[in-house]
Amino acid sequence: MNALVMAFLVTAAPGKSAATVSPVETTSAQGWAVKTSWHDGVKARTIFESSTLVAEVTPDEDTKAAVLAAAPEAVISQQFPTVRLWQVKDAHKARQAVSALLPVYFDAATTSARKRVPVGGVNVFVKKTLSAAQREALQAELQATVADSGMWKVPCEGVKAIALAQTLGKRSEIDLAVPNWWLPPSKR
Repeated sequence: MNALVMAFLVTAAPGKSAATVSPVETTSAQGWAVKTSWHDGVKARTIFESSTLVAEVTPDEDTKAAVLAAAPEAVISQQFPTVRLWQVKDAHKARQAVSALLPVYFDAATTSARKRVPVGGVNVFVKKTLSAAQREALQAELQATVADSGMWKVPCEGVKAIALAQTLGKRSEIDLAVPNWWLPPSKR
């Protein structure tokens, strides 16, 4: 990692109340499109969007053909049962050409860091102090579905999940709001 990136990472101090998106310069083959901060409860987390990887959720032959038509140099980087990762020259252009593709993020500015893909929706836990009427009104407003565990899922597109989680996390009725991430299986 070059000194410019190290200096940028050390001096960046995002505020708790908003997502911070900043360009990150690097000389690595990977390259990083943007650095994004989000909050997992009270803990700030920083992720790095890949400039050369895109994700296809629920892979199929039609999307594969569309990816290869839009980016003939594309190769399958990794294949999982529910997600296919593609290596392309320009992830942003590939996502513009094929709307089914999603950004791939890394938990650190290195390709050995854990990958994550916002597959759509935001997982929300509301405050237990809300009355039944308040819960019902909030659920209708957010168009949320409620699981048996008490977790709410608020629908949204994968590319909008980080921003929506930040917005919902600021609301007084909500304890926790995080994007619905796909994470590759752990090798532990």
